[in-house]
Amino acid sequence: NSTLFTFTDATLSGTPTQDDLGIHYINITATEDNSSGLTDWVYLQITVHNTNDRPVVTGFTPEGTYVTNYEPGATGLNVLEEKIGSWTIEYDDPDLDTCTFATSFGNARFDLDSATGVFTFAPIQQDVGEHVVNFTINDGTVDNYAEITINVKNVNDKPTIEDITHTGGVENLTVQYS
Repeated sequence: NSTLFTFTDATLSGTPTQDDLGIHYINITATEDNSSGLTDWVYLQITVHNTNDRPVVTGFTPEGTYVTNYEPGATGLNVLEEKIGSWTIEYDDPDLDTCTFATSFGNARFDLDSATGVFTFAPIQQDVGEHVVNFTINDGTVDNYAEITINVKNVNDKPTIEDITHTGGVENLTVQYS
């Protein structure tokens, strides 16, 4: 393969990539520069073996009706308070390994399925704001890392009135409750 190897000053060199896996055949011919015309050649078989490549997180797919990806002017993932947000971690592994997922995000209302990469967040009022979540993805050999911000959007809660207990009153006097 002429793009895989170069031959300069009697040195054969090259840096194979994932696309170069397999067997490559190279015929090298050497000819004297004098009038003798003597020639020799060698036929090489070079096998490029696979090495494990790190998996890479490529995105986060929303799985619910209360989540959105990348609203205009916002970064990260968005979910409404008191609703369940659910996303799937999308990834690419050049070796086609099955990957597992982990996080150290410590919110009790956050859950990650380590086998599928599906994570859910059921935030409440105290979770309104930004939360940075770090993920580890592992292909059985090596780890890689990804970070995403989850924006919990406030929902306008309806007002509530506490129960007013009747305390009595006197005729012609104003009664007030606060």
